[in-house]
Amino acid sequence: MSQAEPVADKNKDVRIRIVQEIIGSEISYQKHLQLLIERFAEPLKKNALIPSALYDSLFGSLEPISAVGRELLSSLQRGLVVEAFLQLGPFLKLYSSHAYGLRFGQRALQELEEKNDALRHFIKRQEMLPIMQGLKLPALLITPIQRIPRYKLLLEELLSHTDPSSPQMELLRAAIRSVGRSADHLNDSLAEQEALQQMLQLQQRLRGLSVVVPGRRLVKEGPVMRVQGSHRVRPCHLVLLSDLLLVCHTLAGQKLECVWAMPVQHCNLERLLRGLMKISCKEQSFLFYTEQPGEIDRWIMAIETASRTYRENRQTLRRESSACSPMNRATMKRKHMDHPNTPLSPSRTPIVVKKTLAMPHSPSVKKALFSCFQAPVRRILTPNKVFPIDSHFGSPEKRPPTEATNWVLCQLGQARDDSFQECSESNV
Repeated sequence: MSQAEPVADKNKDVRIRIVQEIIGSEISYQKHLQLLIERFAEPLKKNALIPSALYDSLFGSLEPISAVGRELLSSLQRGLVVEAFLQLGPFLKLYSSHAYGLRFGQRALQELEEKNDALRHFIKRQEMLPIMQGLKLPALLITPIQRIPRYKLLLEELLSHTDPSSPQMELLRAAIRSVGRSADHLNDSLAEQEALQQMLQLQQRLRGLSVVVPGRRLVKEGPVMRVQGSHRVRPCHLVLLSDLLLVCHTLAGQKLECVWAMPVQHCNLERLLRGLMKISCKEQSFLFYTEQPGEIDRWIMAIETASRTYRENRQTLRRESSACSPMNRATMKRKHMDHPNTPLSPSRTPIVVKKTLAMPHSPSVKKALFSCFQAPVRRILTPNKVFPIDSHFGSPEKRPPTEATNWVLCQLGQARDDSFQECSESNV
């Protein structure tokens, strides 16, 4: 009898034990799901003890999750362990909706329990039933989220005790990858929803400015001191988004008023002294310091990382306009008045035209301008209005006569030169 045979027999025994544990834990999991549905979800819905939106968040995904689990258990009991996870692994992404609903619905349920005596007494009465065996509602609600990582751990343990020459090896690796993709999808969905929640909370604090757009994230925020002039220091609040750096003043009730917005891809940082940094964006420069040890270093690292990530992400998209410029408070207010429903965006950063544009006197030229150019270009015909520097003309077949084209290009060039003059501190 060779030494390999005892090892093979031991691995076989371990594999049998792991498969039994997968099946046994799945049976227990299905019982807990049925308790959650039959003892809580269905009575709550029937008696209308909670709002329908809250019900959907906490219990709306349980039926499809339970259906997938029953099919998985049926395959496991027939001995089709690897095949079951290969076939049903992609359907485990259903757990993402339950995880998101639970994250934000559980807090709402707790608040509702404190106000609603009937709901509180119902939950307590159901939890005291003998069939519950001491299980509480919060523990049952979180059970599905814990299941996917458990699947992956058990399958990886099964793989470690499988003979490399076994025909099941590659199928088992594929099953682990399938379950792993579902676990990654669950984590990514939670991270995205958490990022959206942070942006919504920030939006509630910002006064007169819309910043919520798809894909934008809150990277870092915190109080700093801004150095203005030689003897003036003012506290402010920096907000670093994935594509913008906002300089804000703190108002009553923890509200924020943004006074400067800078595209991160044009922010250049310089560490001057310990606890002091300089941020340059186009022609604007800002000095910030903090007495908290290491905080300026953390700010520099966060801004540099956000800028680098933004540029890398833009490489596969259209070329970013080099005219993205910092905006002060007055510019952002004018932009908000012109486009109240448009979120702040660095890709079309507006500037303030500082000189009155002379309108040509020829009626034919005026008509051509207003009929052939799109709205962003038309706005430059009004003095002191805000317009995007990368405004584009209409389609080729609608281009205006040469006289009109030359006039607009000339004015755009003058506006570019004048708009980059340094704004005085009195405007901030």
